[in-house]
Amino acid sequence: MASVKVWAAEPEKDKVLSLLSSMLLNRGLFGVELQNQPFKDDKIASFKKEAKKKLGLTEKEVNYFVFTGNVTNDAYRSDKIRINILFKDGLVRDIAEASDQLSIDVLAKTVKKHYLCFPK
Repeated sequence: MASVKVWAAEPEKDKVLSLLSSMLLNRGLFGVELQNQPFKDDKIASFKKEAKKKLGLTEKEVNYFVFTGNVTNDAYRSDKIRINILFKDGLVRDIAEASDQLSIDVLAKTVKKHYLCFPK
């Protein structure tokens, strides 16, 4: 943490590192938006324009503060890890077999979300 404090105090050496360090120290964390589809270029450009104005950034520097990507989540992958249920009679069964209401297809579906990070 000592290094972060030094970086925050030296904007003349590395403006981006200094700003990111200051944000961390002051709990100025990034805002995050999630959605199913990739973000439109005009929305990203709007956030970049606002960050450049607010933080005094160049076109190259703003990419450290406004960025996009995607994440995936697999709730249940029977080929990787099995979820077993222990019954009162001592019998152990896979969750897909144990539940008559639970559709394994719902759990096995990979969910992909796109994110947009930006300074608050």
